[in-house]
Amino acid sequence: MTRTVRSERPEVLAAYHETLHRHATAAGVPVFSGLQGGVGVLLGPTGGYLLGFAVVPFVVPDAIKVALSVGVAERVNRALGATLER
Repeated sequence: MTRTVRSERPEVLAAYHETLHRHATAAGVPVFSGLQGGVGVLLGPTGGYLLGFAVVPFVVPDAIKVALSVGVAERVNRALGATLER
């Protein structure tokens, strides 16, 4: 019997997937390149990378709403300002 996880919020599903991925890695399942797995992988740089992936689904939708709430000219102005700012 297959059990599915359903949610009205896709960011919850994305975070659930990343949590499942981290648990599989900690259990030793070789899910990374070079068939690496285990707690040692999570304590290295890969662990921080995966932690970011669990947070991103909650941050990006709000950032997109803010970005789309302004006009095209304002978005271009902000992008250029961020690029040229020192």
